[in-house]
Amino acid sequence: MHIEGHILIRSDNQGVIGALQAGYSRGIQQNDILRRIVSAMQDYNIWLSLSYVNTHDNLADAPSRAVFDSRKKLLPYPPSVPYYLKPYVKNSVSYNELPP
Repeated sequence: MHIEGHILIRSDNQGVIGALQAGYSRGIQQNDILRRIVSAMQDYNIWLSLSYVNTHDNLADAPSRAVFDSRKKLLPYPPSVPYYLKPYVKNSVSYNELPP
């Protein structure tokens, strides 16, 4: 399979941005993850652009911590994840655990 593309990553985590830009991290586990990311990028001809977002301006900050105002802000039928991304995606919270 040949996939080619550009991914813009906007993050409020300067450590993540720095590790991705440098290609390494201080942690063994983080370096393992970075190697997997780089390997996938090479296999699928993907390149990244990285952009820092201040935590206070990051609309994804609360949801990334499984903090939701209410179910009203969730999609009624979450979009399906492409098969090649499924190994990297995990549901972090059950719909029933959210406040009404």
